[in-house]
Amino acid sequence: PGIEDQPPGSVGIPSGTAKPSPVRTTPPPTIAPPESPYDLWYYKDDGNNLQGPFSSSTMLEWQKAGYFRTGLLLRREVDNVFTNLASYTRLYGRSPFSRGNYPRAIIVRTTTTTTTTTTTTTTTTRRTTKTTTTRQPPNLVWQTIENNDVTPIRGDGITIEEYSEEYNDESDENYVD
Repeated sequence: PGIEDQPPGSVGIPSGTAKPSPVRTTPPPTIAPPESPYDLWYYKDDGNNLQGPFSSSTMLEWQKAGYFRTGLLLRREVDNVFTNLASYTRLYGRSPFSRGNYPRAIIVRTTTTTTTTTTTTTTTTRRTTKTTTTRQPPNLVWQTIENNDVTPIRGDGITIEEYSEEYNDESDENYVD
């Protein structure tokens, strides 16, 4: 067979010669990277039920749709306490669900109180151990502000005099001859 009898793309290759195989490059499969613990969120719904975990991208879509109020209690996988959305927004300086740097994990260390009670009688010695673990909520005290005026205060205790546009310096106490 001549050149005319060969399949397209093999012009000039004499018959009986092995045709080089074309190099095919297949792109690697697209696999989403695993979610970071900083990108997995839990929240408490209006019934105080725990919901999640949800990815940051899902939470961002819900936030854009207006499903979240600023008082919504939520936490990341790395946090051990729930904090409201407004606090996370301040902490991140942006929506906490958007891409960017992550603030450190919010970890609140709790202390445990152990109480041991020993009771002794004349005929029998009985030892009772009672372990109680309590976690006190933070003690927040809010003071009522009567007005919105700011009172300037000096740290040395000297009162600050009111500024006046009218300045009258008729005294001679700072006069030098």
